[in-house]
Amino acid sequence: PDVLVGICAERTPDMVVAILAVFKAGGGYLPLDPAYPAERLAFMLEDAEPAVVLAHRALAVTLPVTATPLLTIEDTLATDAMQLGKVEPTHVSPANLAYVIYTSGSTGKPKGVLLHHEGLCDVLRAQAPLLGVEPGRRVLQAASFNFDASVWEVFAALATGGTLCMAPREQLLPGRLEHTLTALRPDLAFLTPAVAAALPADLPALPATLLIGGDTCPAALTAQWAAGRRFINVYGPTETTVYAVMHLCAPDSHR
Repeated sequence: PDVLVGICAERTPDMVVAILAVFKAGGGYLPLDPAYPAERLAFMLEDAEPAVVLAHRALAVTLPVTATPLLTIEDTLATDAMQLGKVEPTHVSPANLAYVIYTSGSTGKPKGVLLHHEGLCDVLRAQAPLLGVEPGRRVLQAASFNFDASVWEVFAALATGGTLCMAPREQLLPGRLEHTLTALRPDLAFLTPAVAAALPADLPALPATLLIGGDTCPAALTAQWAAGRRFINVYGPTETTVYAVMHLCAPDSHR
């Protein structure tokens, strides 16, 4: 417990498998979004000092050179379970480390925030029923791996028996996101105001529950998208474990 493992992976099921593997081993994970600048990744690796880094083979060669041991996800998945030997059961408490998220650093030097299993479980237990996340529901995984909204997306789906809808990063960019929403048909998605504002006004495939956060939500955006769906403005500093407050907005809401 409390051993940190870096994960640098593309948006594929491997990313989720790596997170679950770290949890099962008793550790906490440090997300290393491959889209981040090399300088930022180098800072996080040097500051957090993970015991090891798991990375897709194609990304491993792009990571900054550090003293941290590196394992490729492909080689790890290909290893026969018998070769790994008997894995001793881990004893993880609610107070043990689950993951580390680095703040943006917009007000100074980025800092790593240590989040624990207790906070994540509490958030899921409290918010999943309010947001209608349940077996059979489809949740879009749209947030950056380094943004704590991704933690909520992954575990809101998996912890409730829902389906996590994943797509490559380029398919989530403006101009392509609308096609991804049409293809995946998620029931719930988290988007920033800027991303939501770039969607076509007549998009029929917008989720029935739309979470908006990460920046100020303009009244015009609420008026555009709140009709006919649950449009929920969410906010929470990283330290409070993803979302601390949420507000169900009416189409004529001015806040």
